[in-house]
Amino acid sequence: MKKCYIALIVLSALGLVACGSSGGGSSDSSPTQPDKTLPDKTPPSPPQMEEIQESGFQTEAKTIYGSNNKQTTGVFWTVPKHGGNIELTFRASNDPLNNIIIGDKPIELYSENSGASFSHIANGILSNGLRGNYVVNAVVSDEDDDNVYIVEQGSTLTPAIDMPTTGEFQYKGNGLHSYTTNGDVVNKYNVESDVSLTANFADKTLKGTISSADPEKSFDSVQLAAKIRDNYFEGKVNDVKTVGGFYGPAASEIGGIYTKDNAYFGTFVAQKKAQ
Repeated sequence: MKKCYIALIVLSALGLVACGSSGGGSSDSSPTQPDKTLPDKTPPSPPQMEEIQESGFQTEAKTIYGSNNKQTTGVFWTVPKHGGNIELTFRASNDPLNNIIIGDKPIELYSENSGASFSHIANGILSNGLRGNYVVNAVVSDEDDDNVYIVEQGSTLTPAIDMPTTGEFQYKGNGLHSYTTNGDVVNKYNVESDVSLTANFADKTLKGTISSADPEKSFDSVQLAAKIRDNYFEGKVNDVKTVGGFYGPAASEIGGIYTKDNAYFGTFVAQKKAQ
């Protein structure tokens, strides 16, 4: 039985003081020595990241990632083509990775012959996206549908008992990024992004950045941070919320989403790099 949860995202002076003195009738013929103190070349400290807070997706994340035995898990955004509320749906099913059912409509995201970056049409429905070994990101559009769907889903969740408990690992990958203004998407949906994340399995944190991979559609880098909980992660920092899961043996791949209300949202997939 498929579990489905919906969460509505409302996209919707430095003072200088000079001191002087006059010496009355006193005079001093000694020349003033120049100040030979070298300037401080210590680089400024980077801005401090806020403490990781809860994302607001704790219940959905625990249900979808942490306590189910479904084959496929993930989320999708429902984005009205002509403006309106953007909705986020969490889902778990036994569908294969390259398929998703939205409403009562089965959608094939890619074929067996699709590469890591794909454009696929099946039954008149166009799907553009990126795929890893266990996770797929896709933008789904149908001329007969008033919505566009931005999908992140993965198969083969890493069992919680098989998650690493020590070490720090780098994850590199790609994603899809979209801007919003007052809840409406204002650019094309599939702006590709570069993803660089660090998972510290000892202190249970995930941190990193999402940056533009398209020089013609650049955007300010997005800073992500989350707490790792069993085989998934969720958190919020600087008003950016993120949630997702670990997939494959030894958490070899990661997939998730992020959002900042009234600003942007996106999906990502990244692979763990060998140390």
